[in-house]
Amino acid sequence: MIFLKFIAHRGVVKEGLKENTMEAFLEAIKNSNYEGFELDVRVSKDKEFVIHHNSFINGKLLKNLDYKELKELGVVRLKDVLRLKTDKKIFIEIKDFCIDLGELTRLLSKTKLNIYLMSFDNNIIKKVSTYKRKFKVGILNYYLNSDDNYRYLDFICLLYLGINEKTIKTFEEQDIEVILYGLPSHLKIKDYNVSVIADDEYVTKLKKY
Repeated sequence: MIFLKFIAHRGVVKEGLKENTMEAFLEAIKNSNYEGFELDVRVSKDKEFVIHHNSFINGKLLKNLDYKELKELGVVRLKDVLRLKTDKKIFIEIKDFCIDLGELTRLLSKTKLNIYLMSFDNNIIKKVSTYKRKFKVGILNYYLNSDDNYRYLDFICLLYLGINEKTIKTFEEQDIEVILYGLPSHLKIKDYNVSVIADDEYVTKLKKY
């Protein structure tokens, strides 16, 4: 039996469904394989929070384009995603480290959705954790930093390399939810009772076992 719970990486991406699009998120909402989905947030030239993984789009810096231009390229706004009706988890990764954290916090706090805000930059999340908010905060970590203080976290996303039951238990004892990510499609991971951010290819293969 598989105990893993899956978060669709940039939505459910497969034939006909592109990453970080409304269609990919809607598929994750209706697909019983997933308990939520993940997306990437950046800021446009006219200060709209938009969903896109890379800093460039069509050879141009995304931050130098207005939302009107980005919309024509298929980019969606965060506030439109936040209008979705779902009780599933929504993981939002901050890609633009110069983002207005106060404004982002205000926007996310207006929704009743189950939001998990995260970043690879610990300082960004530390700052957000001091704000009055209605969502969870966490960090993405390549390797554990034993010098860091994790008490400000609601969750932590850990690269699958070197993760074991002891590591997971250590965080759970601190009431920090553990999320795994970065699993290669060929890996059949041991059954942990945790959530995993994974592409549809990995989920489909694992479901066969």
